[in-house]
Amino acid sequence: SACLVGSEMCIRDSLWTGDQKFLSILVFLTTILTPLIQLLAYAWLLIPMSFGKIWPFSDPILRLSHHSAPWNMMEIFLLGFIIAVVKLGEDALIIPGPSLYAFVGLIIVMTVLNIMFVPSHVREEIHERKQSWLT
Repeated sequence: SACLVGSEMCIRDSLWTGDQKFLSILVFLTTILTPLIQLLAYAWLLIPMSFGKIWPFSDPILRLSHHSAPWNMMEIFLLGFIIAVVKLGEDALIIPGPSLYAFVGLIIVMTVLNIMFVPSHVREEIHERKQSWLT
């Protein structure tokens, strides 16, 4: 079947229709949902902090980001893709498309964010701002 949305959607769809629903859900959670949760959490925490403010529910969102980080398997998915390209390189024509470039870009952005994001500093900043509201 043709892949209109991207290779990740095709993999998940083929797993779903191939009676591997659990694996399909796991691929969706680790390659789409968890990175989305982390990106939204970073945006929720860091954008208002750059303006000297914090938004409500910052503590639970920081904890959610921390607990979802081990389930972020984008790099593993990319490694699997690279291995598949190397193995199939001689037998099939592989044409990388925009979805692959976007996925690599997302991995780069998430890597930079994970390196620069220090949860203890964010937690301290949240608590300092809450204390300044109370006084």
